[in-house]
Amino acid sequence: MKAKFIVLAPYELNILTTIIDSILLNLASFIIIGDKKKIRLLCLKYNLNYNLLQIYDEIGDINICLKLEELINEKSIDYVLVGDVQKDLVMQVLAKTHQNVLTNFYLLSVNNKLSFGLSYLENSIDFENEALAILESKMFLNKLGLLPNKIVLINDNRQTYNKDYELTKMYLQRLGVNDKIYTHYGLMDLINIGRFSKELDSFSLVYLPNKSYLEILLHQQNIDVKTCQIALNNKHHMLLATGNTSKDILFSIFLFNKFTKQNAFVNAI
Repeated sequence: MKAKFIVLAPYELNILTTIIDSILLNLASFIIIGDKKKIRLLCLKYNLNYNLLQIYDEIGDINICLKLEELINEKSIDYVLVGDVQKDLVMQVLAKTHQNVLTNFYLLSVNNKLSFGLSYLENSIDFENEALAILESKMFLNKLGLLPNKIVLINDNRQTYNKDYELTKMYLQRLGVNDKIYTHYGLMDLINIGRFSKELDSFSLVYLPNKSYLEILLHQQNIDVKTCQIALNNKHHMLLATGNTSKDILFSIFLFNKFTKQNAFVNAI
């Protein structure tokens, strides 16, 4: 059984070529919603096989999202791959039928080893929201058969955030999370991502205080990092593709195809 994706507005070459490559590799099946003329012109310009694509012709973010709402349950879709369309509108569609999208989540492969999951909130309001984001991420990993042996809360400021994280830890315990939780890691530990992943020694869940830490992490030099970027929802998960490389998008599709086939895996690559 292959993973089923709805793809929204794949107007970037990286997204479109990766979809076609995935079809040729029989990795997943795709239903595309977007401007058919724009997609066709992109295919003609770059000599891509347009005939491989199943496209629902919709123009404009609102029309694309209305079609998504119509198709997402009817077609038994597993995942939503988001291209050039407002993420907030897509989240509203998912929130109509299921629980609101709670957190942004990344799976990272460092030097071809699936190393850790990264979670962060767009706006971290308080310790309760942080705890819920961590719990949602942990539940997602458990469903995939990935069982993190550590939860690491990265400090923004060691003087103050340790105190805040104590409240987060307490709330996690109230929610039934009994994992070992570490709060002594900071930004400098993330600078050397290779050493950091070795120190964690097996798959771990890492919570970041803000998105800027993620950007620092992903722009490290001299290391092969692949990312799968997800916005979590309790049924459908959004893969955010705009601005990502073909390597990262293909990595995401490959992972989710593995998830669908096995429902559990240890090594993705």
